[in-house]
Amino acid sequence: MEDRRIRGVSGKTLKWYECYLRGWMDARGRPERGKPAALRGFLDGYSNGQTRRTAFVAVRAYEHWRAKVLGARCWMEGLGMTFAPAPEYPVLRQKQFEAVMGQLDLSDRGEWRDYVVYSLLWYTGARLDAIRLLRTGDVDLEGGTLTVSTKGGMRAAIALPGVAAGILGKWMKKGAKGEKSAWVFPSLVRTGRAVSASWLSHGLPRLARGAGLTCRVWVHGLRHSCATRLVAEAGVSVARRQLLHRSISTTERYVHWDLREVQKAVERAWSAS
Repeated sequence: MEDRRIRGVSGKTLKWYECYLRGWMDARGRPERGKPAALRGFLDGYSNGQTRRTAFVAVRAYEHWRAKVLGARCWMEGLGMTFAPAPEYPVLRQKQFEAVMGQLDLSDRGEWRDYVVYSLLWYTGARLDAIRLLRTGDVDLEGGTLTVSTKGGMRAAIALPGVAAGILGKWMKKGAKGEKSAWVFPSLVRTGRAVSASWLSHGLPRLARGAGLTCRVWVHGLRHSCATRLVAEAGVSVARRQLLHRSISTTERYVHWDLREVQKAVERAWSAS
């Protein structure tokens, strides 16, 4: 009974905290990722039947963490620093992608390698790890396929468009020539290892800023861009197979229609009638 009255807090109040925090996490769909440790500790403590005191301390820690975040935001706004709004159309167009890639110097071997990786992400819609961890045996340029690893640890083949096959073929013939590593995209710093995911993830936004783009550009966004284009050209079933999704509902979340594209489609539909 003592656990029901901790520092003047009733069990009803703690139950309200539980419902609030569970709803806060469920609304974002990621109960295990990107959340403060105090929040996870609160829910784990409750599910494991620990005392309400532990749960209450975790709640207070979460509130302290949230206050620090809000305080930092107010401090930044007071200095005139603004937060960029979320883009309405978070995928790139072909011209934008070409402008970003134009920031790379292809005479430099490292930047040439990054160019090939980004191009494969753009044209195939594969995940970053699936491309950067490619081995020479996974590439079939003549057949137009790549054998990649899925999230579940399985191996599956995806289509390799002709334009991407040409870019990759030149790299494997000249860029990776003389490499002892089995990786298609080896690290230039760490011998025997593939290129770092962190290097590629941080490099693309830097290139986008150099190209003058104000919208958010990130590596996984290239996968969204490919999904949107595939759905528009071939339908959601083809996009699901290329992205190796288990369900079509997952693929639908990757599609982001621009209002201008929707307007053009509506115009075509009415003009055809």
